[in-house]
Parts: sequence; C-alpha cells; structure tokens
Amino acid sequence: MSFTFSNGIEIFSEDNSIGLNVTQPRRTMDINGDLGITGNIYIGTTSFVDNSAKIGINTTGPLTSIHVNATDGIVIPVGTNAQRVDVTGAVRYNTDNSTFEGYSGTWGSLGGVIDVDQDTYITAENSASADNDQLRFFTSGSERLMIDVGGDTTIKNNIIVDGNLVVGSTSAVNGKIEIVGNIGSKSITTNSYLKSTTSGTFIGISGASTNNSYSLYADGKIAALEFNAISDIRVKEIKNERNINDDLNIIKNIKTYNYEFLDKLEHQDTKKIGFIAQEIEKINQDFVNKSKRFIPNIYKVFHFVAEDEIEIYNDTDININDILKIEVKHSITNSYESFIVKVIDKQENKIKIYGKEYNINKDDILFDENVFIYGKFVNDFLTIDINQILSINTNCIKYLINKIEDYDRDITIIKKKLNI
Repeated sequence: MSFTFSNGIEIFSEDNSIGLNVTQPRRTMDINGDLGITGNIYIGTTSFVDNSAKIGINTTGPLTSIHVNATDGIVIPVGTNAQRVDVTGAVRYNTDNSTFEGYSGTWGSLGGVIDVDQDTYITAENSASADNDQLRFFTSGSERLMIDVGGDTTIKNNIIVDGNLVVGSTSAVNGKIEIVGNIGSKSITTNSYLKSTTSGTFIGISGASTNNSYSLYADGKIAALEFNAISDIRVKEIKNERNINDDLNIIKNIKTYNYEFLDKLEHQDTKKIGFIAQEIEKINQDFVNKSKRFIPNIYKVFHFVAEDEIEIYNDTDININDILKIEVKHSITNSYESFIVKVIDKQENKIKIYGKEYNINKDDILFDENVFIYGKFVNDFLTIDINQILSINTNCIKYLINKIEDYDRDITIIKKKLNI
C-alpha cells in the first residue's frame, strides 16, 4: 500500500512498517530525508533525547550533553598514531602506545604524569594491588628518584642545586652548603645517597655506642682550598695544658703502615700511608669515633639459584639477620645497581634475602643474573679524629724544637770554652 502527497512525498506501508520515501522499509518507520522534532524523543525506556539537545542513556533527565546512567563503561575511538585527528578536545585510545590520550594543541597521555612515548612517568604502585606506597620517578626509561612510605627519598643520580643547599635550617648563613644539627641515634643508610656509587656519600650517618654524631659524613674523598676547624676559645672549657710526656708516649706507640683499600673497584691499587683505627683505640679511645656503614668484607660474585636465593661458598661469613649491599642487574635499566637486602634464612651454602623493608621490589631485580655481594652493614665502623692526633704531633714537635734550641745553646757554650 502506498500514498503520494501533493508535495511529492510518498508513504509506503508493508508488513506493519512505514516508509517515507522508502519503498521497502526495513524498520517500523524508515525515513529517507530530514526529520524535525520540536518535542522530546523517547527510545524504549532506556534512551531519551530532550528538545535542548541533551542525550540520556538509561535516564530521562540528562544533566549534560551526554548523560550515561550505567555501570559497565563507554567505548571510545581506538586507533594508531597515523589515525589521529588533530581536533582540540579529542579523546581516544592509542594502540601504538597502549594508552589513553587527548588533544589540546598536541597529543598527550591521559594516564597520569607520563609522556606520549611512555618512557618518562611517575608511578604510585608497582603493580595492581601491590600497595607499596611509593612514588617512583622515571625519565628515559630509568628510575631517577623514589619517595617511600615514610617520606625518605632515594636519588639515583646527581643533585644539581642552582642556589644554596641547606639541611636542618631555612637559610644559608655561612656557605653555599650549610648543615645545621647532627644525628646520633638513628642511621641514615639506603635512603641517603647523594650519588649512587659502589661506596656512596652519606649525610647524617650516626655514631654508635659512643654517642658520636655527624653533620656530614663522606666515605670518599673531599677536596677544598682549605679546611677550618672550630677552635674559638669561646666554645671551649679548657681543663689543662697537655703533658708532653703523655704525648711522647702516645706518638711512640702509634704504628704507621703502607696499605691499599680492599675495595679495588672504588680505589684501584692506590697506595696509602696511615694508621689503624683499632690500634689507635687501644692507645686512647677518645681518638676514634664509631659510625654505621657497609664494609667490603665479602666482595665476591655469586649466583641466584632461585628468586631471592643466592648460592654462596661454605666459608662465606654471612649469617641470618645480616644486612648486605649487593649489586645486580636492574630489570628496567639493564645496568648493575646497588640494592640493600636482609638475610632472612641460611641453609648450608644458600641464603634467602628480603629487600622490601629497604624499598626493594622483586620486579626490579633480574634473578637470572650474577649477584655481586659488596659486604655487610656494621654499626662499629671506626674513624680517627685526625685533629687530636695533629694536636699531639704539634705538642711533640714543639718539644723537639725546644730541645734543639737547648742543645744549640749548650753547643755554643762548649765551643766558647774550647775556643772553637
């Protein structure tokens, strides 16, 4: 059945379907042409279009241009880099980069702080449900900085400061780097590297049982045009002048050695001259200070036999609860990096390590590679107060100068008597 109106519009009816300018309607109503509606459109009970151009899905009261009242999701355009359309406000999923992106002059990721090629980003969780409570900062695919749950910060490279560096205060008064205060009851270890090396440089490594503390501690070389020791009498309570016989006796008992450092990677075969702190301590315990650090007492390459398990030699001095510094390949950077781990079990020639409390994640370590164990963490590492040794040396030198002057006077008198 069909009808033709004076304006040329034809209406066809077939199998309970109506077609406007359509001879074989495929739907209940099939229209070939424009459709104008001044009221609202209801599509079943789930979709709605009002006369102000707001579309509602599962709602008859849309609050925005498109309002979806559902719990499943919305599928947005998906495509490659080449299929992008540079229109401001565009949102899509990029299959080349596996990320959601948006356009506002340039394309950028919508997945948090991350660049388009996904090699510079910040993560707050290592994996789904890991809940490690860390912020990890990556640039060019390598981790550069990490803030742990306690607020401690690990920096994997240099600190460059355009201005002053102040620790423990709000402004610098005496120098470009100023440290106010010290620490003596708690050690700053894995989270205090200024620069990651096989040794490292630490700020705030504490004293041990002698309750010594430091404002600055470095286990590498320090170079400067001059060194100034605090010596103002206004900060001292003078007890007495040193007895020269005591100082001479000390100097007689101090042994001097030629030596090399055990850490050949850091110091190579550099020849050194110096003292042994343990011997100095026996002479006078006030001449030495105790601190906490890693010592290269293992310094060997071993192998992982399983995840978290290392095969060691039978004579290796490693025990349960020891804290070790190891170097192993990082899974992301593919370069050898230092990690701090704890020995939680030892059976025959194997140890089991644990690193979570030291901000180490299993995903960071390639367990199929060799592992270099640098050594143990100790809390009785001895250093010598060179200023006190220097003071004793000065007293002895002064004594020798006086003796030489006395001998010169005696020689002069003898020469006169002998008419020489």
